[in-house]
Order: sequence, then C-alpha cells, then structure tokens
Amino acid sequence: MDNKVFHVSIIDIAKIIKENRNNSGTHIVEINGSLIQTWENYIDEIENLFCFPTRRNTIDGYLDWIRDLSWLHKDRFLLILYNYRHFLQDQPALKEIIMNDFWECILPWWQKDVESFVVDGKAKEFCVYLVE
Repeated sequence: MDNKVFHVSIIDIAKIIKENRNNSGTHIVEINGSLIQTWENYIDEIENLFCFPTRRNTIDGYLDWIRDLSWLHKDRFLLILYNYRHFLQDQPALKEIIMNDFWECILPWWQKDVESFVVDGKAKEFCVYLVE
C-alpha cells in the first residue's frame, strides 16, 4: 500500500472507478474542482461526501475528521478531484495548504501513523487522484 497523490487522465480515472465501484470496502469521493473556489466550498463538499458526523469548519477540525473516518467502516478511500487546474484557481495559497495537508499529514497518517496513535488502529489506503 502506497498512499499518494496521483495526476491522472479522465480515461485513467474512469478505469479506476470501474475497478473499485463495486468494492464494498472502498469509499469513493468525487469532487468537481471547478465548483470549489473557497474554503467553504471545499469543506462543505468534504464534510458531505465523507459523511462527517458533525461540522468542523476549521482546518484543525477537518484534519481530525479526515484522519478518523471510522463511521464509514471502509478499508480504502479514494478522493477524486476533477478539473484540478480550476480547483481554488484564485486562491493558490489555500490550494497549496490543502494539498500539503494531504502529502504531509493525511496520507502518512493512513499509511502508518494510525497504527501508532490509535488503539487497534489499522493502516488504510487513501489515494488522491487529480484529474485534468
């Protein structure tokens, strides 16, 4: 298992979705980056599609929930961000913060850190697909 951020084509992501759509252990989240132009747009989509139990409209709250996800009872998480070029296009600093959180915090957490910090914590696959 290698939790990563991948840049993929629309054809490649269609294959990935087809391969995983019927896997009951996989939670797939698809977001249209063209519609995400503010923090509020982003967090509303993430909270809704990952079914956060409560609203956590801060970055710290978001990071807490995205590193929990126990309520989903899944072993794999795929986040697909379509139209990545347009995602937060007028807020490059925020886009960088969100992507750095994946690289430095969220993906390493699910790859191995969860096993050290959560009782009976289990590493899980979490991949982010950026689609142009």
